[in-house]
Amino acid sequence: MSFTDGAVRPNSWRNVLLVLSLCFNVALVAILAVGAVRMVTAARAPFIAQPAGSLAPGQVLRSLSPERRQALQALMRQHRPALVQLRQAARQARQESFRIFSAPQFDSAAFNAALERVSAADGALEDEAVAQAKDLVAALTPQERQKVIENRQQPRRSLLRRLMQNN
Repeated sequence: MSFTDGAVRPNSWRNVLLVLSLCFNVALVAILAVGAVRMVTAARAPFIAQPAGSLAPGQVLRSLSPERRQALQALMRQHRPALVQLRQAARQARQESFRIFSAPQFDSAAFNAALERVSAADGALEDEAVAQAKDLVAALTPQERQKVIENRQQPRRSLLRRLMQNN
């Protein structure tokens, strides 16, 4: 039976849509699988690496037992109100400097003073973060410090960079 003698022609668009649907379903399953794997790994390592590097509170706590981790988290909670207040002060100082910057009549002296307040607020926040890190590290035993050193995450380097450095 040929297509010219009145037979029903197969709908090629239907076939294309079925193939596309199959591809999208496979991609959706892959995305869900990746999401599930990330959730499982996040549950195992709940602390995110922080900008302070190897001595960041999250990095230090990651190396400790759950009981010891809870004890040191209590120490960190003592610093939390000051850190929250100082972070808010730094944010407000930045907002004020931007308000002065965006004013129709720009005042250079006021803007410079606002930037000085931003610098002071950032410095106070950094000082409190360093005080927290000092208290945390001072509470560690020598064995815990050694464990932190052993569990230190090395920076990731690409294969190309590693190959080039070895030569």
